[in-house]
Amino acid sequence: MEKLRIKFEDGRLSVDSDKFGRICGGDDFFRLFVDDFAEREILIRSSSQTPSSVDEKDGELTIVYDRLKAVNGNVYDIVYKVTMREKDGALAFSSVIENRSDVRVNEEQLPYLELERGEKETLYMPNGLGSRIDDPRRTITDRFHTEYMSADEKMVFYSEKYPTPLSMSWFGVQTDGRFLYLAAHDELLRICTLSAGASARHDPDKKLVITVSHYPTAVKGETVSVSECVLALFDGDWRDGAAYYRAFADSSWNIPNDRPAWVDNMTGWQRVILKHQFGEIYFRYSDLPELYRRGLEYGINTLMVFGWWKGRFDNGYPVYEPDPLLGGEDGLKAAIEEIHRLGGKVHLYTNGALIDVATDYYRATGKYNCSIDIDGNEYRDHYRFSNEGMTLKMFGYKSFVTACHATKAWYEHFLNAARENQAVARRGQRVLRSALDDVSALLQ
Repeated sequence: MEKLRIKFEDGRLSVDSDKFGRICGGDDFFRLFVDDFAEREILIRSSSQTPSSVDEKDGELTIVYDRLKAVNGNVYDIVYKVTMREKDGALAFSSVIENRSDVRVNEEQLPYLELERGEKETLYMPNGLGSRIDDPRRTITDRFHTEYMSADEKMVFYSEKYPTPLSMSWFGVQTDGRFLYLAAHDELLRICTLSAGASARHDPDKKLVITVSHYPTAVKGETVSVSECVLALFDGDWRDGAAYYRAFADSSWNIPNDRPAWVDNMTGWQRVILKHQFGEIYFRYSDLPELYRRGLEYGINTLMVFGWWKGRFDNGYPVYEPDPLLGGEDGLKAAIEEIHRLGGKVHLYTNGALIDVATDYYRATGKYNCSIDIDGNEYRDHYRFSNEGMTLKMFGYKSFVTACHATKAWYEHFLNAARENQAVARRGQRVLRSALDDVSALLQ
């Protein structure tokens, strides 16, 4: 890793290294967006602020602003403290937002870095298994221009959200035999957005900016600490960035559990739907041992069972009870016990994200522990499965909300589900052990 140095002068920040010189700079090094509920994205730029204090000590630079001025001229009673520190050659950025104003602080972009131009630049983004964008200064402007949906007359952004679709919270730019890495090193795995911005079509400068957006959504009276971001430079390529992120993950949240031997020995699973989304019964619990035997002929030693609960597949989430029409609890236990006797395993599918809006659970509890957007609206998902008719195919709109995994109620629901499965497993002499493994993995 190449050692990075920061320089803060006249309200502007620059970063350089001994070997490669100036790496990045620009007018701004942070941006905030506040919301007065009439104007939804009021921009606050670092270059428009005057610090109330600047303190540099022992490799750590702390800048405090006791109020913030937006581009619309309004001044807000928000105390903003930014800390930058040396970290084994890298630079770590963190902040604290104390909101005393009536606006909500929705978003922080820190650091916000305008990169020096390099030769043969390539942007790497962990979108799924990874994406690569050559010549990002041109490609981003051409490929990600929204025409009129965003402020693309100022800058065009390629942005992706973590933890989905991004598989990791790091990205970077390869150029001139070096790789510049930027990542959110957040042990709490909070939502963030990785963005690379390029100049507007009419701008001859062809700038390239990289930044991480955090979402404190701090209202009046709240003080929020924002997760740490790390900037690092490698005399190498993107693989060095991947290894650096892996080291962070392994030292914090990525602590794998020992897998049981049967997981290592599992050859795959046979997917079985007992009662379909539209209610037709394909199989009953008593059919499961024979289905297992058929799969075993081809080396498949596990069943993954869908639609096993009352209410049919993709209905009734997140309440799971054996269905009397399929054979009841005793029939389910007997089938699983027989498969275990034959040396097989059974996974009973449970959905860890969706809540059926047509359930008592949603009406009593689910509507209070689901994910919502910035306006308080529920995120909804819809499935449209049909049989041979056209009614469901044309007009079916099975609706779900997405559970919020940060809520205590959702966590407790699955903890209780695990306890219930443990109780059933004891009554049935371990027959639901595989189902319990599924729930345990979901909880972890």
